[in-house]
Amino acid sequence: MPENGSNSLVIDWEPSDPTSEYFAYLYFAELDQSQANNETREEKVFCNGELFYGPFTPSYLSSNTLYSKNPLSGQTLEFSTTKRRNHHYRPLSTRLSFIN
Repeated sequence: MPENGSNSLVIDWEPSDPTSEYFAYLYFAELDQSQANNETREEKVFCNGELFYGPFTPSYLSSNTLYSKNPLSGQTLEFSTTKRRNHHYRPLSTRLSFIN
């Protein structure tokens, strides 16, 4: 989770072989009941600066899985989430996996 109320969460991964192809799986869940009842957390997910998914709202205490439909490759795979503009809830990701 980003520190100090940051607007984004960034996760970088450098594959050992940049020519290999990977599928990414990102897992999200809303863990704060007050947010589930009142305001919602809304996020967009980017991969290397390109929109990967969103906007979406994670479900309360349920796993939400986002995944790449096409294989990804490169020197660095950078995933970032951003919160909705003028919204005070920080982006949240509970897990990121890569499968070769």
